[in-house]
Amino acid sequence: MNKLLKKSEKKIILSYLETIRRRYINKDIKYFKIICADYQEIAKKRRKELENQIKVYPNLSDAITKGRVLDDSFVDDYTHYLFSTVIYHSLIVSIFSYFETQLKIICDVAQKLYNQKIKPEDLKGESDIDGYRKYLDLIINLESASNKLKIWQTINYYRKLRNLIVHHNSNVKKGESKLYQYIINETEISLNEKTGFFHIDKPSYIDKFCDDIKDYLCYLVDELKNK
Repeated sequence: MNKLLKKSEKKIILSYLETIRRRYINKDIKYFKIICADYQEIAKKRRKELENQIKVYPNLSDAITKGRVLDDSFVDDYTHYLFSTVIYHSLIVSIFSYFETQLKIICDVAQKLYNQKIKPEDLKGESDIDGYRKYLDLIINLESASNKLKIWQTINYYRKLRNLIVHHNSNVKKGESKLYQYIINETEISLNEKTGFFHIDKPSYIDKFCDDIKDYLCYLVDELKNK
């Protein structure tokens, strides 16, 4: 049987949980959204610069085009590809890494709060985050850590999408039926059904991603505090 913590020790840990919620989760997610908004402004500014160049030099072929004539189609390709495929996909990878780190921190705090001998890394799941979820579900007994919750299933799709971006150059196969269907159904994601390549083309997807992981982490913290 695990030894109970002293009231003073428990108070310190609960205070730290509140710090995690306010200072880290809420603020950090807000910063990710600000970064996304800033990139949009940069893209708009760059697009305007290129459009002005076209007006002055309609047949201009400069270094950035690599020999291609600077026209409306190039401006579309450049601003759309750069900020949807490169920037938005990079944000997905960064935000998901942040989520994974915060989930592990919550597990470590829960272990101390309940003075558990079993460590978060002792449990294995389909992925690292699933192992952490299992720890909070099976060892700490948090209802918000159930894999049956819709928000967790949504986060699992984010994980799979992140893996496609990192390991498969943003390409999905039709054989991955559920994930393929998820991408088709997402209005903020464009998919070339012939090649399997996809790209996030709307910042609203990043905002939704941020909101979902913030809500999930806050659910866990709040249940731990009130348990």
